[in-house]
Amino acid sequence: MKPLEPVLTLHLFPEEGAALLKLLASLSAPKWDLQTVCSGWSVKDIAAHLLADDLGRLARGRDAYPRAAFAPSSPENIEAQLLEFINQQNESWVAAQRKHADPGANGTQRSTDLGIMPHEEFSS
Repeated sequence: MKPLEPVLTLHLFPEEGAALLKLLASLSAPKWDLQTVCSGWSVKDIAAHLLADDLGRLARGRDAYPRAAFAPSSPENIEAQLLEFINQQNESWVAAQRKHADPGANGTQRSTDLGIMPHEEFSS
């Protein structure tokens, strides 16, 4: 059996990021607070979660933050431990962002208010 070739998708990230920024920029203040299918998470929380993936990766690499690395406490139930670790990381970041990313006085919230930067800003 021939090994599968990798599916290369890196070139799609800038387009996907730009589409997300465009969508976020179009949201009115009330839409940021709408609940999503993720129980207890608003649209703003989901945007903060997506931001955590990008900024968290950059910060962990730069700062070598030790609590950001998964280390199972035992060899049993590693999958459950990993899931709990990921869920805790996500919830901690979103809870922190809830304190900071509020819609502006004009009723809109730019994606940069959440710290989301266009792809070009990361590469310069």
